[in-house]
Amino acid sequence: MDPVQVAATSAEGLYGAYATRGLRLSKAMSVRGITKISVLAKQLNVSESAVSRWRNEGPMTLQNVVALCVELSMSADWLLFGIGDMELNTACAITTFTSVSKHLRALPSPVRESLLTFLETLVKTH
Repeated sequence: MDPVQVAATSAEGLYGAYATRGLRLSKAMSVRGITKISVLAKQLNVSESAVSRWRNEGPMTLQNVVALCVELSMSADWLLFGIGDMELNTACAITTFTSVSKHLRALPSPVRESLLTFLETLVKTH
């Protein structure tokens, strides 16, 4: 079954696991009442073309994924992979982010940079 047929029959509809990251980003913007790319770009302090690229499956840095997820209060798993719910459990996310940040800061600089590069590569390829 192709993705269009799956989307039509899926309980999650077009925004499920078979949808693209760009469609999920568009849905999150809509749910949060953001109808213009310029509004989100201004909130994130990025160019409108950057947001447009993201909606068209363009590459995203890890920092941009985090900023989007915080700004739109959405799950990174949902945005990137269509896994789980869109809604972000902020208490859990803040605790997890704080814990991860603490461990990242403790790593030697070359290891930390390699890990961040690896994570950014994952984001760009999914």
